[in-house]
Amino acid sequence: MSLTAAVWLVCFIGLATAATRRAAWAFGLYWLTYYASPPFWWWGAPLNSLTMRWSLLAAVICAVAVVLHRRAELDGRSKLAIFLFGLYALNAALVHATSASDPVRSYTCLTYVWKYYGLFVLGLYGLRSRKDFELALWFIIIGSAYIGYEVVVNDRGTWNQGRLELKVIPMAGEANALAGLLAVSLPMGAAFLLGGRRSWRTMGALTIMLVFIFETVIRCNSRATFLSLFGGGFIWLLLARGKARKRALLGLFLVAIATSMMVKNEKFIRRFKSIFVAEEERDSSAKQRIILWKAALRMLRRYPFGKGGECAFRSPVGRSYTRALGFEKDRAVHNGYLDIACGWGVQGLAIYLGILLLGAWNLYKGIATSWNGDVEWLLVGAALIADLIIILVCAMFTSTLDNEWMIWWFFLSFTYGRISQQEAHQRNAVANRSFSEQATARVVPELVPAG
Repeated sequence: MSLTAAVWLVCFIGLATAATRRAAWAFGLYWLTYYASPPFWWWGAPLNSLTMRWSLLAAVICAVAVVLHRRAELDGRSKLAIFLFGLYALNAALVHATSASDPVRSYTCLTYVWKYYGLFVLGLYGLRSRKDFELALWFIIIGSAYIGYEVVVNDRGTWNQGRLELKVIPMAGEANALAGLLAVSLPMGAAFLLGGRRSWRTMGALTIMLVFIFETVIRCNSRATFLSLFGGGFIWLLLARGKARKRALLGLFLVAIATSMMVKNEKFIRRFKSIFVAEEERDSSAKQRIILWKAALRMLRRYPFGKGGECAFRSPVGRSYTRALGFEKDRAVHNGYLDIACGWGVQGLAIYLGILLLGAWNLYKGIATSWNGDVEWLLVGAALIADLIIILVCAMFTSTLDNEWMIWWFFLSFTYGRISQQEAHQRNAVANRSFSEQATARVVPELVPAG
């Protein structure tokens, strides 16, 4: 057994043991098997001889830990989100049962929908406090940093047309998806780095992790992710308040310096500039995407209620649209919104976007009710909004809107809003009690005449 495999096994056992005391540690177990699942890595062979179902084992432990420990008390918006997600999953089941063009592929997609529903519910109930919430963010950052370490230090991955691809994470083997996934951790790490609450040792380690992650994102050379980071950075700056905005501005300045130092390959620069060129100058990849989007819209007009998971364009109905355009092989629609709409219908997309908007509103309310002096917490809230922008922009060009990291954002956004509201109520209660005590201390008993 290699040293890496031994360390991984120790981490698995340690996190499973810690989960018996606190449910949040079980989420670390889940993310361990997501970012570093033994079946996908060179060092995993000895562990695979024990079992190939590490992810399932982690999911079971996570579910048991949430059930056995005291669960979070959900607010009204979180309960509404659970209802909406259940409605979305039920709609997917009905579409699959009544009109799936490719029942086998559609069933696989349906199982993911229900799996993500369970993950969403576990995330809402399992993260009870700010400490739990911050622990979850650290797990995501560390998991992304591990991918970056393997790429930058150990030179993992393959190059395809000048872009890095690393097929070690489910649904994130292609460059665009991998870049979008890793980019989500950048605002989270920046919030911790600039929040001013961490030790110098922690800040140093976090800086190295962010460099690994950012370098890997650059190597993926994804135009959608580059564009999303610009939009996410602007939103992060806009939503940060007071001292938090000054820290956010400092962070963006440091990112600009790091980008100028790290992005020196002319191919990367030309690829990014191609986002803004005129229609006649677009490359074949961009033109093909537009052609596929138009085909998906034609399909959607004919089948507005959906034809099952991944029906565009990996089903008999979907292939009839792409073959007419000269595409012989199965193609992805390369648009997360159209992917959901063609698969689970316009009603499915509407429900899904409803959950998303509810989560965004919850985040905004959480930021608005947070204490101005709590710089790191404000930066974290703004970072989650920036993550939403990153996910939404990337989903315009890749079919990733309903991938696993979107579900993370769902339960993290509702948890942030709930914790912010709870802390605001606690501050108000303390302030009211203090005011009452001071008022009582100033009362002078009235002199009543004798007789």
